[in-house]
Amino acid sequence: MGSLSQGKANKERSVESGFKITVKGGNRPFSAFLLDVDNTIVDVKLRDYRSFVDTASEMGFPTMPFDRFVALRLSGASSRTIGAALLAGTEDRAKLDQFLKLRHSRLDRPELFQLDTLFPGVFDVLRQISSTGLPVVAATLRHDRTVLEPELKRLEILNFFSGFLTAGDIHRQADRPYEPEYKTLSYYKGLVLEEALNRYGLVPKKTVFVSDTEFDIEAGNRLGTINIAVETGYGDNSRLRELAHTCLTSIAALPEILDTSR
Repeated sequence: MGSLSQGKANKERSVESGFKITVKGGNRPFSAFLLDVDNTIVDVKLRDYRSFVDTASEMGFPTMPFDRFVALRLSGASSRTIGAALLAGTEDRAKLDQFLKLRHSRLDRPELFQLDTLFPGVFDVLRQISSTGLPVVAATLRHDRTVLEPELKRLEILNFFSGFLTAGDIHRQADRPYEPEYKTLSYYKGLVLEEALNRYGLVPKKTVFVSDTEFDIEAGNRLGTINIAVETGYGDNSRLRELAHTCLTSIAALPEILDTSR
């Protein structure tokens, strides 16, 4: 794992890597990787689903089939929209707020993390980009690194990363409360990315950032990173294609646009 003391060395190495990536407008040199985790590297859909239906069941409301849940998520439905669907028959806003708060706490239950799996091809991609010797940093809005690190170890990918940043690492820098809504998520992800760039000495315009969400890609655009979207998350992929420098079906396709020959 990386450390603050490595920042200067990483920055000096990153400027001279000589590697290139094919994006809109041609080839661009790159020298580091920033990778989102949830629904970019790790498939969290089943854990997400269980956090909703377990909470609904606990509060005495009906649940929904997994296929319907995924269809709602893929259509871009927010947590509030899904919560309202589960709580159909009540117009009590306070009850919905209670549901969403409880559901969010359930999402991070250690036993549910056992439901997370790697997307196909992820292990080989991480091994390949790690073999370049360039910094590979995970940047995530998960709050608790004490949960994230064991999961990456369980999935046998921890050693591929130089380090990682979580939302929990930057709360002291934030000037607004954390809320699961678009603008706040983009704001927090920007803080995570900025801290990762600074801590590991990465040059924004030569750092490849890969994520599945619009708010992540917007945060990357503000910072000037090379932003690669993957279509393994939720929502409208056409918007991702507009925002990102390149959009891939999954992170497994990343090597196809990389030139790491020397």
